[in-house]
Amino acid sequence: MPAVPESIGKYRVIRPLGEGGMGAVFVAHDDGIDRDVAIKLLRGQDEDLRRRFQTEAQSAGRLRHSNIVTIHEFGEYQGEPFLVMEFIEGNTVASLISSSMDVRNRLGLLIQLCRGLAYAHRSSVVHRDIKPTNLMVDKEGVAKIVDFGIARSGSRDLTMT
Repeated sequence: MPAVPESIGKYRVIRPLGEGGMGAVFVAHDDGIDRDVAIKLLRGQDEDLRRRFQTEAQSAGRLRHSNIVTIHEFGEYQGEPFLVMEFIEGNTVASLISSSMDVRNRLGLLIQLCRGLAYAHRSSVVHRDIKPTNLMVDKEGVAKIVDFGIARSGSRDLTMT
């Protein structure tokens, strides 16, 4: 993982969370309102990736649902775009699949995720990358859909094969 910046915009970086195809994700703190956030920072200058990243910000950013990650801000840091979203302290569904969670709880999570997907679809946003690593469950048991990186919104189609 590349060097961890001390801050990104007004956010103080606490630690790296992971790295993906589009960039790196960090846990950061917003001192102004005293909350932790997750920041996805795009690395690289590929224009197609930049357009996809902005589409992710716009697609997910206009969705307001308890089962979809909340987007707070879209900005630029040292010439690279970043996305600030709620920090979900919990686990991915991928890590919960092998747990001893009973069927009733598993179905409860599935219903929550379906509600989030139905809301996104009613809002003309198609995620197109639903998989266990893009589904989070917070400490209170609330399931959330994350990573709208290859979503299609309305008539826009900025995805890669």
